[in-house]
Amino acid sequence: MDTLDELKEKVKNSTDSEFILETLKANEKIQNDREVILSAVKVDGQALYYAGKDLRNDKEIVLEAVTRKGLILKYASNKLRSDKEIAMAAVKQDKRALEYISSEELKKDNDIVNLIT
Repeated sequence: MDTLDELKEKVKNSTDSEFILETLKANEKIQNDREVILSAVKVDGQALYYAGKDLRNDKEIVLEAVTRKGLILKYASNKLRSDKEIAMAAVKQDKRALEYISSEELKKDNDIVNLIT
């Protein structure tokens, strides 16, 4: 059985998406560790789903996540779901992410509209 620190290191150093997601799912104690979550979303944006509430409001983490999996925008904080840089990265990765932008004004922004047309 790994210690918590050993588990954190394994997740941070892994490139195995399935291992990372399963480990985050099973271990709430590491869901609020910024370094672990940042490393995880760089491998698989889906890891944002398991991130603690504060980390879902961390622009660097959310940007990394949506760059890899646009639809994960759904799990970002409301504040970041209305951030233009985040929204553009998400829509650029997956046009369907438009649905999760929280600002109606931003959904009509020319830069974003141009990404989906």
